[in-house]
Amino acid sequence: MGQWTEFDVITGNPTIMYFFDEIYEDNKKTYKQLEKDFDKKYNWNNSVVVIKKDGSITKPGRYNSYGSVDILTPKTKKIKETIVITNQGFKPAEGIMINKTTADYLKNHKLFKTCSKKVNMFSAIQKLMKKDFSLKKVLKMGPIEKYIGLQDLNVTNQKKYKNGYGILTEGIDAWVLVDPKLNTSDGKKNHQRITKVVDSLMTKICADNRISHNKPKPTPKPSDRKSSCGKRNPSPPCKKGFESKKNKKGNSCCYKKKADIIKPNVKPNKPSPTLNKQNTKIKKGCDLIIAQNVINKFSKGKLYYYRSKKKVLNTKEALKIAISMIGNKC
Repeated sequence: MGQWTEFDVITGNPTIMYFFDEIYEDNKKTYKQLEKDFDKKYNWNNSVVVIKKDGSITKPGRYNSYGSVDILTPKTKKIKETIVITNQGFKPAEGIMINKTTADYLKNHKLFKTCSKKVNMFSAIQKLMKKDFSLKKVLKMGPIEKYIGLQDLNVTNQKKYKNGYGILTEGIDAWVLVDPKLNTSDGKKNHQRITKVVDSLMTKICADNRISHNKPKPTPKPSDRKSSCGKRNPSPPCKKGFESKKNKKGNSCCYKKKADIIKPNVKPNKPSPTLNKQNTKIKKGCDLIIAQNVINKFSKGKLYYYRSKKKVLNTKEALKIAISMIGNKC
């Protein structure tokens, strides 16, 4: 049996593409420049992985054009393992081949972890494929669908071919072959296509196997539960002057302590503002007046020592007596 082209069973992308300068040409660019442009856009198609019978996904490898995938070591790029894949729908097969980028989209899908724990991905995909080359009868893959199964699928930048047999033209249908990680209009468009394809596949696998992807609602913590406490009697922790008590609904709320409760209709006696003003005036002024009187008496020679007939003749002594009067209660 000769060589043949295999396709990613999920997205429909070919797993082998080469640069042909006969169909990819430009008078303004050299061969190396054209090859570099081609590789940047389309070389990602050549990196593949295998979903094995146990549901695990291998490291990246290369399709060898003879119905098998050679898994390569990351550093040396030497063949570590060769796996027979689903070649043109015939058995036996040791795994299903998909693009490495497709595998990344699968693993990053929100349903993958849940479904892959309960469902064997190899069995689930093989069941959907039946005896077809891909899942194109189950999923909407876009313009690539009509090319799946052709030999030597490739791309051209020349409008004269206009999507000829096995050749996709840039500006028409070739966007399905462009690297979806590129920040270009074609790259973004292919990203959306692969995202939708993978989402449809994971949703179908989960639904067919009756796996609910809805996360169970966590049991609310006591602090998260709705409380019947109001603004007047809030939930604990309680502020100073409040204590925790259970209300009629059984929730602990903060209530004012009985000693701190003031009866609503009884107002505490407040001193009269006029009295306060008078008292403050007396307290602030009377002792100063008495002290002034002491000085005045001394100046007139009429200041005597307390309970004595002896006059105060010394100015220093008079001041002492006057100062002693300051601060006395009147």
